[in-house]
Amino acid sequence: MPDCWSKGGAGNTYITTGSVAPMSPANRLYMFASGTATPPTEAYAIMPAVSNLQANTHRLKFKAYASLANRFLELGYLTNLSDVSSFQFIQEVALPGTTAATAIEFTIIPGALPAGATNLVLKNPGYPGSSTTAYLDDFKWEAIPTCIEPTAIAINAITNVSATLAWTESGTATAWEIEYGAPGFTQGTGTIVAAPSNPYVLSGLPANTSYVFYVRAVCSASDSSYWTGPVAFKTLCNDATEFIQVFEGLPTGSTNPMPDCWARLGTGSTYITTGSVAPMSPANRLYMFASGTATPPTQALAVMPPVSNLGAATHQLKFKAYCSTANRFIQLGYLTNPADASSFVVLTSFDLPATAATTALEFTYAPAALPAGVKNLAFRNAPLAGGSATIYVDDVSWNLVPSSTPVCATNIVATPNATCGNFDTTLAWDVTPGADGYKMTIGTTAGGSDVLNNVNIGSNPSYSFAGNANTTYYYTIVPFNVVGDATGCVGQSFTTALTACVCTPLYTTGVGSNDMMSNVVITGTTLSNNTGNSTTASPYNYYAGQPNFTATLVEGTTYNTVITVGSGGSQGVAIWIDLNDNLTFELSERLGFTATNIAASGTGTIQILIPCNAPAGLHRMRVRNVFATAGNTIDPCSSYTYGEAEDYDVTIADLAVPTGDAVQAITAPTAADATIEGLVVVGTGIKWFASEADALANTNQLPVGSLITDGTTYYAVSSAGTCNSLPLAVTANVTLSVGGFDNASFKYYPNPVTDVLTVSYSNVISDVVVYNLLGQQVLTAKPNATQTQVDLSSLTAGTYMVKVTSDEVTKTIKVVKN
Repeated sequence: MPDCWSKGGAGNTYITTGSVAPMSPANRLYMFASGTATPPTEAYAIMPAVSNLQANTHRLKFKAYASLANRFLELGYLTNLSDVSSFQFIQEVALPGTTAATAIEFTIIPGALPAGATNLVLKNPGYPGSSTTAYLDDFKWEAIPTCIEPTAIAINAITNVSATLAWTESGTATAWEIEYGAPGFTQGTGTIVAAPSNPYVLSGLPANTSYVFYVRAVCSASDSSYWTGPVAFKTLCNDATEFIQVFEGLPTGSTNPMPDCWARLGTGSTYITTGSVAPMSPANRLYMFASGTATPPTQALAVMPPVSNLGAATHQLKFKAYCSTANRFIQLGYLTNPADASSFVVLTSFDLPATAATTALEFTYAPAALPAGVKNLAFRNAPLAGGSATIYVDDVSWNLVPSSTPVCATNIVATPNATCGNFDTTLAWDVTPGADGYKMTIGTTAGGSDVLNNVNIGSNPSYSFAGNANTTYYYTIVPFNVVGDATGCVGQSFTTALTACVCTPLYTTGVGSNDMMSNVVITGTTLSNNTGNSTTASPYNYYAGQPNFTATLVEGTTYNTVITVGSGGSQGVAIWIDLNDNLTFELSERLGFTATNIAASGTGTIQILIPCNAPAGLHRMRVRNVFATAGNTIDPCSSYTYGEAEDYDVTIADLAVPTGDAVQAITAPTAADATIEGLVVVGTGIKWFASEADALANTNQLPVGSLITDGTTYYAVSSAGTCNSLPLAVTANVTLSVGGFDNASFKYYPNPVTDVLTVSYSNVISDVVVYNLLGQQVLTAKPNATQTQVDLSSLTAGTYMVKVTSDEVTKTIKVVKN
């Protein structure tokens, strides 16, 4: 403890850091007591001895608050300085809570104390059933002044040109002085004005300006009190006629102020945060959180700047928004008192898209005549029973409702990337008066629209476009509003740089906090890359040149990509393959992503399906993980804080063409027994077609049991999912056997069958082959006996074709599997 101080009790009393205004930074006194301990603990802070506790001429001043609401300290003294049980109570001190900013200064005149009392003591008695931490600072034991300073100074009302200041007079003064200036000014350098009344209106102030002020009592010409303060205030904004707010260049986070002329109300959270992406303007946006599960429920309001024409029915509000949760809405209304959330009056509600920033929509609302004196519109995130929601808002504007179509955009500038032709070209132009938004057409020929065809790109006067290298693009920008589109807008063009580049995925921290991929495996291939858990490795690596860095992937095939992550946890992952080899990872080339983030040191599996007709050959694959980011929102190139990206070379292979004899002889007892199953080819998921055109188009597949004709050519393809290989042509030569199959001596049972099918014949059965109705062989046996049992238990329920061969004569039967 400080010199001449001491402590007592079973609680904790010591000096700690964390003191901020209105306490003096940075150290403060910490006192903790527990009402839940057995026995309960108490904490005592024993102040230095003074010689005048009995004189009733001095007072104690200190600042304090508690970490919980409705807590208190006790002021007293000890009759025995070595025994805290001798504590004698003087008065209770009710503490504010729960943050350092709520601390207040207490002034206590203890009165004349008994002879022998030398040390004042503060006691934290704890609180029944819970614990209490009290923080204290700025202690003074001083003579009671002849002129007592005011207390409880406050702001009663603020306008754009004035502030009404008020205080509690602690003595008998009838006159006061006020000193005010910019926040942080040194007393004595501010503006001092006489205040003959309480409250006092400080007028003639500029709008939208921050001040702090102090007050002191003037008891006589020669006797004034100490100054009390400071208390901060900011004058309101002048009424605007129009405004636009995109939240850029402003401090983010819940502890930072709102933009000039904006305000927040309610018990929820409203502040500026990052994360805004197109169609909102990057990178800042407004965050509004409200909870219907809190007790009581919370609401969040964002109060917009005052406007002079809110009730004129001449202007409209435009904004973009979405919600982190589906089926939510944002309310738009006005405040009759811009400082009182309860004065909010709903005008309308807007159903919001969800749940990704890319789903944000632009909304427009033109209010009708509103009550006189109303100047402030406000957004409200109202609590929803049983749930919470975060709403994001951006690009808010109040402007004139258009009465005619806008003119064409002017000062249009295209800025291609000077080095990489496949990187973004930025198109920018001046804001077009009266436009609600812009439509963009882009093509690879003059007047063409093969890239974009009159697409609404929103209200921002800029657009980023990533095309191919060494290509000339032709584009037209057409402003529009509720009246219609601009007419006669002239097309422009730009040419991208000669070469293409692979974008570098950026991270500001990368793997330094254990946000890495320690192992990447594509099951069933040679790609298996265990890179470990180094926190100093590069967050981006291109792996090539070793067998375990590559894989051969067959079109139409689904592969399990198994990702193991570091202890950072909550890792989202996405996978792209540059199928068109333009060195750009396009959204259509994203083949898989995590549905839920991978837990710390955990493993996740991402299924990637290689598209049909994916170009065969070598392609670049990117696997990227980002901390606490949904896999389907990860961008292959953008900058993130935590994570890792890995690039690989993979080879995509076409489905192999089936192999088999081009001419095949089939012997059958009757023409009805000569079916497509008699043709033998080797491949995956064999399908048969009656013509090459059908095989190439994947139409009119021949079903199981299709009869074949002597001398006719049939076409077989390998298949995986909806993908087919190129066809193999097989010509059938059908010969009817002399003896034929003796149906009378052929038996099979049961049918339907649950597990085992019994087949018997008068001659030796050489082969039994089972096909599904897609013609795929699913089971085969070579019994070489007159009776055999075929185990079908592993097959799923359905209809199957069973082909039985004896003495080169076949019999095909239909069996139902239960």
